[in-house]
Amino acid sequence: MKKYITRNLLSPLISLLGIDRVVSEVMRSRDYLILTFHGVVPDNTPRINFRHMGVTQFREMVKHLKSRYEILPLQTLVEMQAAGIRPKRKSIALTFDDGYENLFHHALPILKAEKVHISIFPLVGQMINPEWIMWADAMDLILADKEKGTVRLNGDFFHKQEGIFIREGHRETIHEFVKQLGDERDWKIQRFQEDYKLENCRVQSNPDLWRLLSPDQIRVMHETGLVEIGSHGVFHGNMSKLNDAMLIDELHKSKYLLEEIIQAEVKSLAYPNGDFSALSNQVAFKAGYSYLFAATMTAKLFPEAPLQALPRFSVSNSTTNYVNLIKIELGFTPLIK
Repeated sequence: MKKYITRNLLSPLISLLGIDRVVSEVMRSRDYLILTFHGVVPDNTPRINFRHMGVTQFREMVKHLKSRYEILPLQTLVEMQAAGIRPKRKSIALTFDDGYENLFHHALPILKAEKVHISIFPLVGQMINPEWIMWADAMDLILADKEKGTVRLNGDFFHKQEGIFIREGHRETIHEFVKQLGDERDWKIQRFQEDYKLENCRVQSNPDLWRLLSPDQIRVMHETGLVEIGSHGVFHGNMSKLNDAMLIDELHKSKYLLEEIIQAEVKSLAYPNGDFSALSNQVAFKAGYSYLFAATMTAKLFPEAPLQALPRFSVSNSTTNYVNLIKIELGFTPLIK
């Protein structure tokens, strides 16, 4: 009941009265904010996770954002911030991680209609292996089976509690557990997928929820002039936990493949899971990246970068636009760090 009242009564009232904007102006400590989305799917799509926003909600969100802020291309925003330019209006950039194919079908028409610029950070794993599915999507396809109450991953048991699988004897979720894995992650996930027959789950699923952009789709989106392309790695690896050879391969191969597709330089890298290290920064700069981003609201993550990374704010797909808009306004203040 409390969540219902907050989402459906208090949040619309606060937003429509402009209370959030008043607070944002009074406590304003930032002029720029980078928003992070993932996928956009038809409204009636059954979900297996919270990585995709319904197309109607996304269309309304874009209209709200246009009315409140200046929406800039990501590279323009970063360079303006680095130059110390204070914009007349609070300014944002829209970014999309992973590069789901549904962006081509459901987001691109909206972006064209509204003339809005975005940046996409695609994974290139499916270009190398068409059968590959990003590990989180693969797990969610398996865990979506309502009959599963307990699963086993490499000797650890995870029990479903209120729809979430929690590690036995611990408080971490199965996704949190996997995010901490290093070089051994891929073979453990591969074994998990074999044990629980991922292929059967995939055949019965909606590909809108896991299929990634093809090279042709990336090229077409880039050629609209509305879409910047950056790297997100190859297989969504945790960069701080990979050995040197795997780290170099992830950052170099993804950049090379994307540059071959768009016939332009790829300057930006968004770290999967927001996971990075001093070594990954060093390898990224040596590979030719200029801008590094992580899914965090912590500013000045990379003091050694030619242009320091800005905070990124993850837009929730499990709540209303009014709640998101309030949180975005507060993102310009010290209230959200």
